[in-house]
Amino acid sequence: ATGLGRAYPTDRPLTYERGFLDLRRYNRISQHAQLNLRLVAGGWLGGDPLPLERRLSVDGYGSLPGFEFRSRRAGEDVSTCSMGAIPPGYPAQCDRIALGQVEYRSDLHVRLFDWDDDRWVRPHFTADGKWVVFLDAGRGWLVGNPGAPMTYASGGLPPLGSFRSDLGVGLDFDVLGIYLAKPLSSPQLPMRLFLSLHHRF
Repeated sequence: ATGLGRAYPTDRPLTYERGFLDLRRYNRISQHAQLNLRLVAGGWLGGDPLPLERRLSVDGYGSLPGFEFRSRRAGEDVSTCSMGAIPPGYPAQCDRIALGQVEYRSDLHVRLFDWDDDRWVRPHFTADGKWVVFLDAGRGWLVGNPGAPMTYASGGLPPLGSFRSDLGVGLDFDVLGIYLAKPLSSPQLPMRLFLSLHHRF
C-alpha cells in the first residue's frame, strides 16, 4: 500500500503527526440576529502517510449538506479523495481537508411548541423559531507529488475554484431544524432536504 507518493513501512509501526483545527465565531449583530462563522482544517502534518482509518473527508450534512453523504461519484471526488476504485466501506481517503461555513440566523417569532401550562414538559420542548441562511465551501486533497491527481505539495493549497460549495435556507426550532441545500459548484445536482436535531454548528 502507498500514501503521500511513497510506500507504507512494513518493518516498523507507522509514525505520523495529524492535526485538527475547528474555529468558530458567534456574532450577535442585532437583538434578534446572528452572523456565525466556522473554519475547519486538518490532516497530515508529518511522518509516514496516514493509515486509511485516520484519513479525512468533507462530505454529508454536517459539512456540505447540498451533497449526498458518500454517494458514488464518477471521476475524482474532492470530498472524499476517491479516484474510481473505492475500498470496501467507502472510507475517507484525504490527507488534508479545509471547510468554511457562514450562516445568518434571525428570530422567526414563532414557537413550534407552547405548553406554558405544563411545567413538566416545557423545559424540554419549548423552542423559539429562527430562520437561517447558510453557505458552505470545502474540499479534501492528497499531499505529495503535485503532478498526481488531487495532490498538492506539503506547503500548498488547492485553488478556491476547486472547492465544493452549497447554499441553503432553513427553519430552526432548537429541538428540530428543517433545511434545504442546493449545490453551487455542481448546479446540475438536485436540491436536498434534511432534518437536524441540533444547530448546524
